[in-house]
Amino acid sequence: GVTLSGKDIELAGTEPKTQANIYKVVAPDAFSVDITGTGSLRSTDSADSADESDAPPVTEGAPQVYNHLGWLVLLAFSILGVGLIILFRNSPVRSPYGK
Repeated sequence: GVTLSGKDIELAGTEPKTQANIYKVVAPDAFSVDITGTGSLRSTDSADSADESDAPPVTEGAPQVYNHLGWLVLLAFSILGVGLIILFRNSPVRSPYGK
């Protein structure tokens, strides 16, 4: 495995899933570390597959607002229509043909 040594770090523990060493830096600013050994993290296929089976599958669906889209469009056009009528009735421009 990989080990770190130096006066600025100390071993804090071991990560339970991958058994990797966890180190704590005790230097307030810059620190120096000696790295020895070689290694790589190994994936635990059995643990990963168990996590995926517990979670519900991700599905794609339409947003809930689409259930009421007709009513929302009707409301928007109604508001625009009422605003148009109010602007037309309060307009200072009068028809040349009389009212």
